[in-house]
Amino acid sequence: MTNVPPGYWANLQRLGASEALIETAKGIWSTNQPVPEKFAALAEAGARMGVVAGLAGKLNTAMTMLGHAAVDTWRAVNIRSN
Repeated sequence: MTNVPPGYWANLQRLGASEALIETAKGIWSTNQPVPEKFAALAEAGARMGVVAGLAGKLNTAMTMLGHAAVDTWRAVNIRSN
């Protein structure tokens, strides 16, 4: 993905994520770090900012299901069926 849909971040705010946590998550999302490193950075930020129960998993979803990746990384997956 080139960006997380704004509605996803808005939903996280409705669930209790602070603006500071959302901005931190956006910064982590935009890096090219491996996903486990992004999870660790989010866990650290969450601990510092007091993540409400159940929110950590939804933040992690932004790093995986809505993950940041260059289009070129998908070229190897381009399988053609004739």
